[in-house]
Amino acid sequence: MKWEKAKGGFIGLVLLWGMPTAFGGIIEDAAQNIEQYRKGNAMVTLRTSEGNLLNGAQVTVNQTLHDFYFGNIIRPRHFPDATYKSRLKEMFNFVTSLEFNWGQYEPDEGQSLLAERMEMVDWCLANDINLFGHMLVWTKKYGTYPKAGLPEWLWNYDRATQYSLLENRVKREMRDFKGKLEIWDVINEPVNVRIWGDWEKANNYKDTIDNIYPYVKDSLNWARSQNSQAILMINEYNVITNSRVRNRYKRLIQKLQDNNVPLDALGIQAHEPRYTWYSPSQLLTAYDELGSFGLPLLITEFTYSSDSTKDIKGGYRSGKWNQNLQAEAGEEFYRVTFGHPDVFGIIWFGMSDDDVWLSKGAVLDENWQPKKVWNMLKNLIHQEWHTAEAGMSTGSGTFSFHGFYGKYDVTVEIGGETFNYTAYLHKGQVNDWNFTVPVDAFPLAPPSLQVK
Repeated sequence: MKWEKAKGGFIGLVLLWGMPTAFGGIIEDAAQNIEQYRKGNAMVTLRTSEGNLLNGAQVTVNQTLHDFYFGNIIRPRHFPDATYKSRLKEMFNFVTSLEFNWGQYEPDEGQSLLAERMEMVDWCLANDINLFGHMLVWTKKYGTYPKAGLPEWLWNYDRATQYSLLENRVKREMRDFKGKLEIWDVINEPVNVRIWGDWEKANNYKDTIDNIYPYVKDSLNWARSQNSQAILMINEYNVITNSRVRNRYKRLIQKLQDNNVPLDALGIQAHEPRYTWYSPSQLLTAYDELGSFGLPLLITEFTYSSDSTKDIKGGYRSGKWNQNLQAEAGEEFYRVTFGHPDVFGIIWFGMSDDDVWLSKGAVLDENWQPKKVWNMLKNLIHQEWHTAEAGMSTGSGTFSFHGFYGKYDVTVEIGGETFNYTAYLHKGQVNDWNFTVPVDAFPLAPPSLQVK
């Protein structure tokens, strides 16, 4: 699952409703950079079973999966719901697998909910939905059995034993889900909550980076010891608008990198302060600063509301939230964020308004019907940012196209017969797709063009 960081990019834009002209340049840059960073060239080469180049075939390529992660969330209570799973498949290719925090995953000591979670993970993978494990270590204490942030039985032990148990917990989950759940929020909110074991402090106690570093370092090393290929992350909130928090986050990242601690990507939560509409310049500043560490960025939690009783905060836009503005703000966020070369995914943190953490912050209403933001996302992800091309193979047996990175179905039609193939348009690679079409008596490339 490991990747090397590659600059990749800004995705296209048509028009944003009511977009302030002061930020038009940012949006235009996003549109221009898409062609360079989010799309690539591919060439289909067709040969007969005898190895001859095949021309005159009708070739159709249709993208079935994005390389970029467009995500939402799933909890164990969602998994039995056929409607939930249907909507998830309809729109998204990525999901945050929630309730991996220790208290919810192992509410009774020694009895983890591995089988339940594994069933959910396997279903997602079988449906081309990759997963983000959220989270292995979080020091916030909240809730009650069986939905506590930290397991209540943990307090039966002294702090040294608690730390040893934490090590076992991190290593166990990394082993159990190896090869399936390969992107992990290893430490959640390290600079905004107390350090591990300092239970007398408030949940949101902000310690020094020097004090935060040891348990973060240990947790990442424990995780890496069990899976050399997993993408290991830390994840933090309030880093888009609050430069003080962002600078603390950066100091922790720098300390980890200076000491060669395994860290593969950075998480950014994008819903604090709540009901804020982020300006494009705020987003780019945060992405540029955090992207300077050479690590890919994942927007792990993004939520805009449509609650008309709530004021829009942040100073960039004013008024009350509503469905139109949720869709407009969401479109602006996705265009700017998808357009940034360091971001590899966006997770909208809520499917339906009947079960969402922020009032009317989901993409479907309480009756599971599409809101305007759902229709906006569907247009972007599955129409504007989708590639479908068709044409005839040339005399050299080839058909070339320019498309978004991701998975494709390739259909070849010739002589009344149809042949189907699958291929992946990879970033940073030569994408030459060679297919053997099991025919021998149809038009071939001229001998001078055939490859011996």
